[in-house]
Amino acid sequence: MLLLNAIGEENQRHMLDVMADVVESAMTKPHQVIDQQKDEQLLETFMVGLYERHGEKFLEALTVLEHPHAPSVDRKAVCDAAITLYRGALLQPEGDRELLLRSLLASKAE
Repeated sequence: MLLLNAIGEENQRHMLDVMADVVESAMTKPHQVIDQQKDEQLLETFMVGLYERHGEKFLEALTVLEHPHAPSVDRKAVCDAAITLYRGALLQPEGDRELLLRSLLASKAE
């Protein structure tokens, strides 16, 4: 409840509208089943591209994201790493960016 109070009534309405759009989209335009091999290749190509662009800083960012709540982790570094990943994904062609965001956000079933 504190979060909802903190973001204000207008932002609450916007958040609910976005959530409604997500549910409606899932019902009316469901995504096709993803080819796991294609998905993994896309993610690998994306990550290699980020490494080529950012070098060792990118590897450090990934390490930070693996343990974002560790006491020694710099919170700004966590934010910067997340921004780098999501900005990179959003710059990809339509279709690829959705798959990349899904890969970055979804937990892998084992």
